[in-house]
Amino acid sequence: MKLGFIGFGEAPHHISRDFVNSDVEVRAFDVSAKDDSPRAQKMREHAAMDQVTLVTDMAELIAWGDVFFCFTSADVALPIARQAAPLLRPGQFYLDMNTTSPQTKREIAAVFADSQGDFVEGAVMASGPVNGSRVPVSVCGAKAKEAAELLNSHGMKFTYLSDDIGLASATKALRSVLAKGIIALVTETVFATDHYHITEEVLDKMKVTMFDERGFMGFCHYCVASAAIHNGRFCHEMEEVLKTLDDLGENSIMTQATLKKFEWLQQEGYAAYFPERAKTYDEVLAVANIGDNMNRIYCVDSAIRSMNGKPMLGVAYTLHLPSGDNLLLHKAIEMAQPGDVLLISAGGPERAYCGELMMMDCRNHGFAGCAIDGYLRDIDEISHMDFPVFARGITPQCPYKFGPGEINVPIAFGGQVVFPGDIVIGDTDGMIFVRPSEAEEILEKSWKQHAKEDMLHAKYDEGATVASYNEETREATLAALGCQVIEGQWK
Repeated sequence: MKLGFIGFGEAPHHISRDFVNSDVEVRAFDVSAKDDSPRAQKMREHAAMDQVTLVTDMAELIAWGDVFFCFTSADVALPIARQAAPLLRPGQFYLDMNTTSPQTKREIAAVFADSQGDFVEGAVMASGPVNGSRVPVSVCGAKAKEAAELLNSHGMKFTYLSDDIGLASATKALRSVLAKGIIALVTETVFATDHYHITEEVLDKMKVTMFDERGFMGFCHYCVASAAIHNGRFCHEMEEVLKTLDDLGENSIMTQATLKKFEWLQQEGYAAYFPERAKTYDEVLAVANIGDNMNRIYCVDSAIRSMNGKPMLGVAYTLHLPSGDNLLLHKAIEMAQPGDVLLISAGGPERAYCGELMMMDCRNHGFAGCAIDGYLRDIDEISHMDFPVFARGITPQCPYKFGPGEINVPIAFGGQVVFPGDIVIGDTDGMIFVRPSEAEEILEKSWKQHAKEDMLHAKYDEGATVASYNEETREATLAALGCQVIEGQWK
């Protein structure tokens, strides 16, 4: 395999060092290769050490190679792609490995729409110096799986995620939210603990909390559930923590941000969606439990089903569309807020009011989901999306765009009346709406039922049957109705 690097900095050096005396031939193009700068001198030293041939022209590199890794920087990734795309031949892979946003990756991918070569999004997920050519890389794109198989056959460690460009970059970016956030929090903590000479004591106790028998994922579940349940108490605690840091004269940027996050969770009412016993961040009530405690008559028409199995919880942002027309849906997407469920009443003929691209737009706006009393299309793509989508059915037939419509008004949806601001809950069983004024009462009743069912689950696991727990109630009801049990059997 002929591997070409566009840009030969630290990451390419650490990757190529492992290919010395292997079946992978490596060449690299870097605009600064001819400079007399210390960086250029170091680059030439690394190239000599790694047996990498430096070339002076990108066209020369692309004419020679099979696979190309672009390791430049985010600010020049797009212009470099514009230069490279027309030069590629069929069968060549171009992997953009730069740390950029999903939006930038999609812009770069668009450059290769008419290219003969294949674009692959790459995101380096660990340390290059530590891992060398085995550094984990996540890839996305129509030919990403094929590229990963080729590179892995030469000892590399590429993981295919999706055909959808942007997912690899999003994965890396959101990992950085956690990783860099932890680094910043530890730094702020240590600076403060040093004043009292209690750094080891504080960190040792946190080690026990974070890495106990739950494991790291268990700890993450605990964090999110605790934040949702106890955000009110946490707000008061963090206010006192801020006083402590202020007395020490320490910078408290991270602690201030922590308080703001808990205040936001409190404002949004997240505690209402978690039981006190919650152990996971996705533990919310089932629609069936809620429906049982709303007189068993308020669930949405069963024809409206989840399109991808993703549970939905958010606040209703309502939209009434005229028959077969989605003009106002585009406007509603720009008006709704993160955490909203876009709830669309769209009766009439079988026309798809939205599809894959609009659902991606909803996801990128931070909506909690989209539900349509009507039809959609692009089910193959939507069924794999990590974004809750509910609909009455599927059709390839497109809508018109004449308008008008109504936004954020009471609507009829699946046989139920829903108001803007109602709580929307959806799972694989179906959907239900709860008025905010009734939420606390319904929540309490539903959690009691949920707890009862947990108990029954345990009994069933031990071999119990229906008769073993509801016999008294059942027999009393049958007696009150005057039912007679006839012994024997039919011949």
